[in-house]
Amino acid sequence: MAQAKIVVVNYTTEQTAQVVAEYQAGVTVEQIAETMGKTARSVIAKLSREGVYKPKVYKTKTGETVEKKDQTADAIGQFSG
Repeated sequence: MAQAKIVVVNYTTEQTAQVVAEYQAGVTVEQIAETMGKTARSVIAKLSREGVYKPKVYKTKTGETVEKKDQTADAIGQFSG
């Protein structure tokens, strides 16, 4: 006999809509997490799945965008061929 698969829902449709709306209104992830009773990582994951999360853009001391290691490795690979 086949058993039904139990699905645990962390966010209801209403909660998802609330999280997205608050984030788009400028509420911080930490504040959203506190009001929803979730962790910040959980809220970030949900916002990422919904396609609205914008990660922090890190800058160097001089204000330039930080270059990722894989970008540096690719640039080195182009010269050592």
